[in-house]
Amino acid sequence: MNIDEVKIGYMKKRSQMKSTFSSENYKQRVFVLMKNYLKYFSGTIENRGKEMGKISLRSIKTVENVQDGALPKYNNVFQIVYKEDKQIHILYVVADTDNMRSEWTCILRKYCQEDGATLMPQYHPGIYNKTTGFSCCSDLSKTSGCTDSTAIDERLNKSTNGSTTAPVGTAPNSAENEDKENKMVVAMYDHEAVSPGDLSLVKGEEYLILHEDNENWWFAEASDGSKGYIPANYVRPLEGMDKFSWYFKGVSRSVCEEILLKDGREGSFLVRDSSTRGTYTLSLLTMERRGGLVRHYHIKRNEAGQLYFSANHVFTSIPEVIRYHMHNAGGLVIRLKHVPGNRAQPATAGLGHDMTIINPQEITFGEELGRGQFGVVYKGMIRGRPVAIKTLHADKMSEDEFIAEAQTMSQLNHRFLVQLYGVSPRNPTTPMYIVTEFLAHGALLSYLRKRRSKGLLQKTNLLLEMCVQVACAMEYLESRSFIHRDLAARNCLVSDRKEVKVGDFGLARYVLDDQYTSSLGSKFPVKWAAPEVLNYYKFSSKSDVWSFGVLMWEIFSGGETPYANMPNKDISDYINGGSKLQRPASCPPHIFQQFMLDCWHRVPERRPSFYKLRESIELLLERDYRDYQD
Repeated sequence: MNIDEVKIGYMKKRSQMKSTFSSENYKQRVFVLMKNYLKYFSGTIENRGKEMGKISLRSIKTVENVQDGALPKYNNVFQIVYKEDKQIHILYVVADTDNMRSEWTCILRKYCQEDGATLMPQYHPGIYNKTTGFSCCSDLSKTSGCTDSTAIDERLNKSTNGSTTAPVGTAPNSAENEDKENKMVVAMYDHEAVSPGDLSLVKGEEYLILHEDNENWWFAEASDGSKGYIPANYVRPLEGMDKFSWYFKGVSRSVCEEILLKDGREGSFLVRDSSTRGTYTLSLLTMERRGGLVRHYHIKRNEAGQLYFSANHVFTSIPEVIRYHMHNAGGLVIRLKHVPGNRAQPATAGLGHDMTIINPQEITFGEELGRGQFGVVYKGMIRGRPVAIKTLHADKMSEDEFIAEAQTMSQLNHRFLVQLYGVSPRNPTTPMYIVTEFLAHGALLSYLRKRRSKGLLQKTNLLLEMCVQVACAMEYLESRSFIHRDLAARNCLVSDRKEVKVGDFGLARYVLDDQYTSSLGSKFPVKWAAPEVLNYYKFSSKSDVWSFGVLMWEIFSGGETPYANMPNKDISDYINGGSKLQRPASCPPHIFQQFMLDCWHRVPERRPSFYKLRESIELLLERDYRDYQD
């Protein structure tokens, strides 16, 4: 710590651009109190990264605690109210403990006064919302208060005034973490660290997890003592089912068949989750026919709780079942021989744990993939990673607002979401770029249209699996109070393993495009819009559910256009009159009735949640398209 630094600590800060309070809006930062400024940096205390912001102490108006319970999931919060560019801002900071919060608020107030700041005599102990005001009193003014500020002298008497700098080489501070037993993991993939404070991974090497504060990036230590953040979805624990290489968590039936057929070795196998939660299926490649055949066996359980494929060979755990059948067929068509090695490498939440803004010089452009409502889309590379690059015309998007939201969006990470890696802001020589995960088969809409003449529409199980994958992604967004606003087949992509991923989530808020404009001038995708969106411009997860019903219609129609040849100005009257899309010819009536029509209920509260949709479609798959059992 240099002579100008008074105090250093590792705490979370809430983004000041967000209007919601989900965990994705919080970032761990290294806070450094100086004699005239409070600064915060990316990285860790021992490996400080880029300066992310600074506040002049003289501009600060309030340094006070936030009442516990005001922020979901977070206590020990304090607030810094300050004036910058003639506007009042509030920074919310989360300390690990109440003592840590007290130390920081006390010493901050002391140095603010020494620098000439005028602190307000009153403050709001609640949380500010630009629509509803402060949660404590509904006041919309940031320069007033409903509670007297705490006496400075009394608080300073409790302050240690000293630095709480963590020892170099330690994980982020957390009193809660001290009581947790650190766990060992093994890397499933190689990973090159690209952000300051990250740690590279070597496939097969073991790492000690020191901190799991961020669900997507864990703080870890390698065997050589080096420390940093690693992508959580690139490692698996050395305990439980996850530690076994034959367990492919979350892989669907169709994807597992592709994995095994591509492996091509007789006896190649994997264990996956069954459609019924809490049960498992063994998938096994045989050479009973040319090119190979994948057989699927449920792992059964008897009344005594024992597990088996054949009632003559029962065991107490799944690993025991697999171990036995690697040496004996025991009721299977052949014994288990090989674990496929072609496991798909997932996308990380951003390129690094704290990397959203991308230098355009790091992007290598390849072939043009297509043209969308924003501009041209290219395939490209960043540090050896294939990516898709969307170029944005200057008049197509509210760029500043989107860049502010990109930090949150890049931390949304799910197997069936197209990963946003970051953005490259516009400069005098280049347009703005949005950099995302690359998916080989492109848009779901084109994928459906190309294959509807090749028998795809007769494969109801595959169409339902597409719907399940989209529902899984939307369930994830719903759980984080994130509204898509533009769910449609054109905004979903298909991977090389034919998995469907939801993309462009949240972008509709920033689009400036005629095709997203209703007859009333409001901007939204009219043909996928719920009645409350058409009439009142009211978006919610329930309006996304309506759009999901239209997306299911697109899937089962093979990519037909909903309300074909009907102009936007007539669609609102059509829907408000109670009319709905007709059942696609290839869609079984019970699927149309059970799912699409339920999604199109006029009363939003009567529409199912994405959790219920996903669960119901999985149960239908389990009932009508059972896995093979010998």
